[in-house]
Amino acid sequence: MTFHNLGKFAFHAFIGSAFLFGYVSPGVGEINETGAETGASAQDAPIQIALNDPAMSNAVLNSLEGEHPLLAPMRWADESAQYMQANVRDYTCTVTKRERINGILGKEEIMDAKVRHEPFSVYMKFTSPRRFSGREVIYVENANSGNLLAHGVGLEALAGTMHLSPTGRLAMKGNLHPITDFGVLNLARQLIRVGEVNIQKDSFDVNYFDAEIAGRACVCIEVLNQKRRDDVLFCKAHIYVDRELNIPIRYVSWGWGKNGDFPLLEEYTYSNIKLNVGLTDQDFDIRNPKYNYRESR
Repeated sequence: MTFHNLGKFAFHAFIGSAFLFGYVSPGVGEINETGAETGASAQDAPIQIALNDPAMSNAVLNSLEGEHPLLAPMRWADESAQYMQANVRDYTCTVTKRERINGILGKEEIMDAKVRHEPFSVYMKFTSPRRFSGREVIYVENANSGNLLAHGVGLEALAGTMHLSPTGRLAMKGNLHPITDFGVLNLARQLIRVGEVNIQKDSFDVNYFDAEIAGRACVCIEVLNQKRRDDVLFCKAHIYVDRELNIPIRYVSWGWGKNGDFPLLEEYTYSNIKLNVGLTDQDFDIRNPKYNYRESR
């Protein structure tokens, strides 16, 4: 194996170790779920939690008596997605993720990110763990032949810029989600899809309680799946809605264990969010002088 091919091999190993989807777990001590009592079930009584964004007078979690518990979170997710599409052009943030792949819970990964909604564009730079620090990934919808552009660090950097299909084997190895699903808007859309798939099932319950994520006041939507079934992977999921921004900033889910336990499946947290910062094409261009891309070899 030549030294050049060794670099390509090292980079491909890096791809397989997970570098894409950063939806997330904040650092220890940053989560404070203040509602020890999760409150009444959505099936027991009407619940209305008004959010603080004055631009969204109808942005409430309002569970109506007798309706399926998932309908209220679905309505909120749909309204939040519509609001973001109409009012949020772009944002920057810090993303932390942790995922269980093939039964093994991976280590926490942290990255700085830039996201633009039209055209959908993502830039990510890994900051943790240390051995990943400096890796960069760019994806722009309908550009670069549909590929993401990535480079590694150290020996991995010898491969230069790699062009990979977002849903291809190399890009997806070690990841639950492709980069095309990245971001808070896609998170809201995914919540709608999960609700649509499960709306006919009678095993779900929903609770709401106050929480604080990285200093941000939130409402936590707790979705409980009371019956173990093959077509529903999680037994419990938490979706944290930022009260001021009215967007989901954290998602966590737990599965069914073998001995009555509930192992963590995945967690994603968006922190340090800054909306409408004016991102341009250069923010999603490997030629940006602030980035460390170089030509493929």
